[in-house]
Amino acid sequence: MNDDIAATRADEFGDLHAYLDGELAPEERGRFEQRLSADAQLQAELHRQQRAWDLLDALPRSDVGAKFTQSTVEMITLDAAAALTTAETQPRHRWFDLALLSGGVLAAALGGFLAVDALRPHADDALLKDLPVIMHLDDYGRTEPGETGEFFRSLRDAKLTLPERGDDERRP
Repeated sequence: MNDDIAATRADEFGDLHAYLDGELAPEERGRFEQRLSADAQLQAELHRQQRAWDLLDALPRSDVGAKFTQSTVEMITLDAAAALTTAETQPRHRWFDLALLSGGVLAAALGGFLAVDALRPHADDALLKDLPVIMHLDDYGRTEPGETGEFFRSLRDAKLTLPERGDDERRP
């Protein structure tokens, strides 16, 4: 609600400046004068603005020559040329900076992925460790009931990773 009032006041004060400059159309001027007659705060602001403008009119005027105008126009031209040069080169720098930033982010992501991949244990490591046993998996079914324990002992003696007890010792 306060924002709406502030926005309305800003519009009224903008109309006030146009009113003082004589820039309002006749019907707008009539509407503004009606608002002015009903609003004491707007009247006070009109008097304050009018006094400030009267004080500005009382200031002595300085006479500037053609040289001042020429130097001012030259300075504006140089500033505009510098701004144009900056505007022309700026997009190239932005693209280059964006490419560097993107490359850095990708390099950091790739480095992080490779570091995590190198440090974490892989699920296949256990299978690779037990590969000699897995290669002879078919042989497990071919042993006779009394030979199974002997087979595991021979694998253990061959320094393969096996349980400490054979199948014969686990049976009831």
